[in-house]
This record gives sequence, structure tokens and C-alpha cells, in this order.
Amino acid sequence: MKRTIILLTLLILGSVSLAAQTTSKLYDKFGDSKDITSVYMPLKWLANTGILNKLADEVDDVDLGPILKKLTLLVVLSSEEEQGIRRLNAERSLISKDKNYSLIFQVRDDEDTIAGYIKSKDDITVEEFVLFALEDDETTIVQLFGKMTMEDVQRVAASVDR
Repeated sequence: MKRTIILLTLLILGSVSLAAQTTSKLYDKFGDSKDITSVYMPLKWLANTGILNKLADEVDDVDLGPILKKLTLLVVLSSEEEQGIRRLNAERSLISKDKNYSLIFQVRDDEDTIAGYIKSKDDITVEEFVLFALEDDETTIVQLFGKMTMEDVQRVAASVDR
């Protein structure tokens, strides 16, 4: 959860709102909800600014290098309110049943669950990565869009375990 907050904070500090070609159905559904905090961050324009390199250096627990420059959009949805938590948890249930998404990892610790899903057209290119962090008192969904390889995603996931 700390990694998500650090990533989000650094991106917000260095961002300017620009239109993106990629859209998030989750953001469209929950972006205006009063019980859910939402962030919609187009990233493609940051590729040549050096902000992404600084961000990768700041988040030292996770190796974001392989993936940052390939991202086009970051969406974060989070709620600490009962109704918002229930609505975001329902989205995990929907995505887990959607045949376009594959579960690539799940970690359970006491009552907390972290799960990662990918959406890809083939076995090589990942177009979307969705992370669910489910806790008793908060649920957070992080969506990353871009053209990443499975190897990129595996390297980032492996760095979380270090």
C-alpha cells in the first residue's frame, strides 16, 4: 500500500492534465463517486521529461524501470467508506470472472488480500495490469495501461518480493 501511495504522490506532483487515448471503464464508472477517491493520470507525455526516471529512483522497494516508460495511463480508485469498499470489491469479483483477464498473483496475509490481473491479446504483450489491495478498512484498485511484455510484468512482480 505504501508503494502505491508513493507512486501516486510523485506522479501527482509532476503532472499536468492532458487527454489520453486510453480510457478506463472503472474510472468511468467510479470517477465521480463521492465515496471513492479517484485519480486519472495520463503518462505517455511524461516519457521524455525525466519525471519517470526520478519516480523510478524514488520507489526503491519496487523495480519500476522496465515498465514505467511503457505506460500510457494510471488509474487509482480507493475507498475507506463501507459502501465504496463494497462497490470496489464487487469489481474484483467481476474481473475475476471475466475471461479477458488472467490472475497472475494473489497474496493473502491475515485479512488482507493483494491480487494482480492482466489483460492481453496474446502471450507476449500485456495491455492492462490491475492490482487490487483489499483490506478490512480500505480497498484500492490500481490500473496500469500500456504495452508491456510479460517479462516486464514478471520483473516488477518479482521485485515486490525482495
